[in-house]
Amino acid sequence: MTHKTLGMSLLLLLVIVLSLSSVQAANQTDITSQDASDILSDVNVDGNTAADIQNAIDNANEGDTVNLGKDKQYNVNSTIQITKKVSIKGENVNITSENAFQIRSTDNVEINGITFINPNGLPDYGGSMKGNAIYAQATRSLVIDNCRFINYAYGIDMYSSVDGIVKNSYFTGTTTGVVPDRADSGTKALQLMGSSNIQVINNTFSGHILDGLSIASASSKIFVENNTFINNTYAIYYGGASTEGNILRNNRFITCGMINTSYTGKLGFTKVDYQNLPVISLQKASSSIIIDNNTFIVKNGNLLILSEAENTAHGFPSVIGGITITNNTVLKADVSVDGSTVDFYNINVVSSLAINTIDEINVKDNDFSDIPDIKKFEIKFNSIQTSDNDVYIPKTSINTMMQVTYVKDGRVIIKLTSISGDELTGEKITYTVNGGSSVTDTTDEYGQIYINDLSGESKIEAKYLGSDTYAQSTFSITADTSKQTTTAPAATPTVKVTKKATTLSIAKKTFKKKATKKLTATLKSSGKAIKNKKITFKVNGKTYSAKTNAKGVATVKIKLTKKGTFKYTAKFAGDATYKAVSKTSKIKVK
Repeated sequence: MTHKTLGMSLLLLLVIVLSLSSVQAANQTDITSQDASDILSDVNVDGNTAADIQNAIDNANEGDTVNLGKDKQYNVNSTIQITKKVSIKGENVNITSENAFQIRSTDNVEINGITFINPNGLPDYGGSMKGNAIYAQATRSLVIDNCRFINYAYGIDMYSSVDGIVKNSYFTGTTTGVVPDRADSGTKALQLMGSSNIQVINNTFSGHILDGLSIASASSKIFVENNTFINNTYAIYYGGASTEGNILRNNRFITCGMINTSYTGKLGFTKVDYQNLPVISLQKASSSIIIDNNTFIVKNGNLLILSEAENTAHGFPSVIGGITITNNTVLKADVSVDGSTVDFYNINVVSSLAINTIDEINVKDNDFSDIPDIKKFEIKFNSIQTSDNDVYIPKTSINTMMQVTYVKDGRVIIKLTSISGDELTGEKITYTVNGGSSVTDTTDEYGQIYINDLSGESKIEAKYLGSDTYAQSTFSITADTSKQTTTAPAATPTVKVTKKATTLSIAKKTFKKKATKKLTATLKSSGKAIKNKKITFKVNGKTYSAKTNAKGVATVKIKLTKKGTFKYTAKFAGDATYKAVSKTSKIKVK
């Protein structure tokens, strides 16, 4: 009995031990399986085509590295789609492709160690650029590091992306067109559109790139540091509402802001020579930006920084203010540079005769010791006294105006706007009728107040007291609403009609003696084309004329049969709306 009990006990113990071992083994198997799915790995690319790279990306897990190898050449004839969190890395790897990578709605992608080469090469001036090496849309935390972008329309084209970084990379390309009052064309090496919190650090933008860095479409918080811009047409160009929270610090700008070339196009041989394009263009957006501790190396004719107020390129007048330009250094490229031909900072007020700033402008502590005769600060349409190095323009109120928009059947409607035409809603206007008691009313969604129940001749005096943003204004009108039923008021304020300023753009021309010779002139007002207007051309005693097309361009065919150099003048005579303008240039027949 004792032996039987002992045997049963040993058997039971063996069963328990085996059961525990099985459970432990099962648990270990589960843990191993779970960890395996989280292990990051390298996925090597076999072959050298777009399909080979795409296949490696498709087979990679989130967070994997797609390894393109070392000293390898890829010919990519279709766009590679990146739709997951991966790192794509190479060592001395070249990808020849017109449109290499497309990244959409994806976070934490990294591109590293790749040279992208556009197979189309560089077009001549007057030609067209093609190709995006990397197109990124709606990405977050995109990293592009240690890459090279050769001869693309857009090396990197980034839309609606946040928290990205572009660093330690090289860009080159060309400019294919710079024409006053028209859209320029050429390489935009790094374009940021509607993007925010992007860092651009330690890159080189080299050669006659149109825009080294193009920032537009309400991009904000772009941090640009320790970059080098060499011989770019524009080093940094800001589009509409895109300077908010930008910082440009510790960058080097070497002989940028100019282009000098020539080409033979449809209109014959043309020389292109622009010396005063802004190195940093704040023309379409000019608010809330810091430009600090940069170095500018300049040539004759350089314009380093240009702001504009009331620019209407995007349909509404741009604002200006909140600009800090400090601790920058300007150096001559060589001893031949004449500092009096170089402008450090200019402001152009497009329409008004005064500058209205939304916040202060500070320009101070910049170092001009190497070029003491530089023109430090200029402003058009206003006179502000400046010291040798420092400029301070305080925040000012935006001018306002009131006007009558309606007089009929005992009612007068008064509208309050900014000087640039913005309707001011929710603002209080105080008025009297025929010297009676003061009445205060609030402007509606259209910026208007309504004065009703008037009879006979009524003298209305109105006053807007202003706000923190807008300046006060007054208005007076005498109107007889009892006589007016369906047409304009019998008595209205005297209105002085101001003709709009115009620009006329022409160019020097060179033709061969037997070639067809055509001249063009472009007519614009506030940057917008004016169509169906007569332009006259006087050449060597003869007069030619043509009307402008939808692009504001008038073209005439002229007759010159002798070799030599001839002066010609293009003229717009003006009309009830637009001011007259004329330009003179030269024609060479060889």
